[in-house]
Amino acid sequence: MLTEEERTVFDQWEKELEGKEITIPDLKNFLERQQALALTQFENYENPKEKDLYLKVYSRICRQIILFIETPEKVKRIREDAIKEEIKTKK
Repeated sequence: MLTEEERTVFDQWEKELEGKEITIPDLKNFLERQQALALTQFENYENPKEKDLYLKVYSRICRQIILFIETPEKVKRIREDAIKEEIKTKK
């Protein structure tokens, strides 16, 4: 059985995913929003320890998946920049 908060997130996901093919940019955008939400909730001083731990783990998982998505593009840009620099120095 889902808690009220979990049900709200589930309903939101269901609505966003209904009938739409998900792209990598969609996933990245969603994870960035979820991480921001977790960090905002983490700032509440009245959170029980279990919720703080959950929010930390959730935020970290979101961040790790975002990095996994971004890494190939970053590596490609770094290599392209290195090639451009090598071409410049040989001119």
